[in-house]
Amino acid sequence: MAEKIGKYEVLEQIGRGGMGTIFRARDPILQRLVALKVISNLEVTPELRARFFREAQACARIAHPNIVIVHDMGEDSGRLYIVMELLEGEELRHVIARHTELVFEKKLDLVRQICDGLHFAHQKGVVHRDIKPANILVLRTGQVKILDFGIAHIAGAATQRDLTRTGAFMGTLRYMAPEQVRGQADQRSDIFSVAAVSYELFTGRPPFSGSDPLQILEQLRTGTPARLTELDPSLPSALADVIERALQKDPADRFADLGQMSRQLELLRRELAGDEIPRARPSSLLGPPAQAIAASPTSAVDRTPMIHDPPVTSAMAQAFESDRRSSEDASPPETGRVQIPAIPRVAIGTAATLVVLVIAALYTWLPTAPPAPVVDKPGAVTPTTGAVRTEAASESSSPAPKSDEPGRSLAETPREAVSASSTARPSAAAVSPGTTDGASGPQREPAKTAAVGVGSAGARHDAEQARSRMTVARQAAERVAAGFYARNRFQSAQIKERQGMSALDKSDYAAAGASFAEAQSEYQAAAAEAPSEEENQRKLAALSAALDQAHAAVAGRRQQALAAQADQLARESFDRAQARQVEGDGLASRKDLAAAARAYEEAAARYGEATERARAARPAR
Repeated sequence: MAEKIGKYEVLEQIGRGGMGTIFRARDPILQRLVALKVISNLEVTPELRARFFREAQACARIAHPNIVIVHDMGEDSGRLYIVMELLEGEELRHVIARHTELVFEKKLDLVRQICDGLHFAHQKGVVHRDIKPANILVLRTGQVKILDFGIAHIAGAATQRDLTRTGAFMGTLRYMAPEQVRGQADQRSDIFSVAAVSYELFTGRPPFSGSDPLQILEQLRTGTPARLTELDPSLPSALADVIERALQKDPADRFADLGQMSRQLELLRRELAGDEIPRARPSSLLGPPAQAIAASPTSAVDRTPMIHDPPVTSAMAQAFESDRRSSEDASPPETGRVQIPAIPRVAIGTAATLVVLVIAALYTWLPTAPPAPVVDKPGAVTPTTGAVRTEAASESSSPAPKSDEPGRSLAETPREAVSASSTARPSAAAVSPGTTDGASGPQREPAKTAAVGVGSAGARHDAEQARSRMTVARQAAERVAAGFYARNRFQSAQIKERQGMSALDKSDYAAAGASFAEAQSEYQAAAAEAPSEEENQRKLAALSAALDQAHAAVAGRRQQALAAQADQLARESFDRAQARQVEGDGLASRKDLAAAARAYEEAAARYGEATERARAARPAR
């Protein structure tokens, strides 16, 4: 018959570690396979039992793709056990020990998943305290699952009594934060441990190594591991910076939270991916030189999609040639401009583009000046400008000049165009004879939107300044771990920041600036609240520890009283002690920890008194 632990049928042992043994088991009620871990190598005291159930309940409330699911917990014949989902995968320590040639991107993805899972747990107020390769499971799909949440805290008392014990805690010491050795741990301790695991994943060796536990402890206190790039020059320097920051001895010098570290790794991944794009297609960036250069100026003058039409280059050459003949240029007409080499086409394209920009600027500015000086000074508009306008007319398929105007000079065309536009500006149909119907519309558009553009630039500048101030406030909040100690404020600020970024993407600069300002205020408030909240949590941790100790003491004294038959021989004292213990339970459920601890201490003293009276009342043998 199969062994049973609680209601679960044990099928086989599938793992063993310093904290216990893991079995494959079956839930007879739900008819599913589970992983059942039995806590071993620890004396099950009332204090340990209370801590176990409290930690297990907290971990069971965490639901994240990178955290193992806790189904159940219990005690059977003095053995504490926890029931989890059964997963098929391999511990990260085995992956590292095999020296498997994982690609860099895969290793980076594993670390990011660890950061994401732990960051989610930290936001729920749960700290792991024992991150190491043995507690990280890599599934066949590449998904990471973090195991043994809260187990280190459950064994905290035993760890403090015998921290340097050979065997069980050796693996933990290699990845333990310095402050955790001194009995102080928060989310930043997990950051240190994640960095230590990442260090070993990328280099194949732990940052702190040694055969003796005391040697490892000394390295944790004073040693500085070599940079990743010193051990493997092929690794990015940015990655070495991230790991080095997370491995700082002082928790305040590390990342504020694992979300920040994860974002840095994601930024590194994007940068590395971006570096590969230009190298992948250099020829496509250059393109065919003749066609690409010839098409560029044409698209600037003529709005029709002629970019891929090879005859455009010939038409432009003929237009320039015709302009020079009409200006009585003595130079002979050039022929065969289709065979112009690449360098002259660059010159033509650049000149045409510059001329178009000059035309747009002049058209914007000239209407505000008195029209008479402009008409009297044809030199204000160069013949080159007239050439481009003539070219624009020819390229837009406008009618050719009338035959009765053979002697019309190039300088007259821009003068007439300016006069027509200044006298009949409200009418879109009133255009100069030398321009097409569509030429005036697109050129007037910049004039209409110039003031709007200036205003938009100013609003965008204000929004960017507000964003910069918000970023400074966020960084200050992150330095004091406000995301952990002032979670509500920090999350509210993050929501406002996301709203601001969304408005900025939509060019709604006023809304973006307002959201960034609100986010800045929230980040500053979170930074102000974090130190006091951190102190409150430390006091709360101290009260919880005192409560655990008092609860364990009263449970032990009660067992002694029952063994001495105090419930029968000293019934009155026993009942007073039991009533005080029940009162303590009620105070603890209402979170009045200090009063509950005092009630437990008084109950323990009364149980002791009842035990003494029972022993005195027992007849001598």
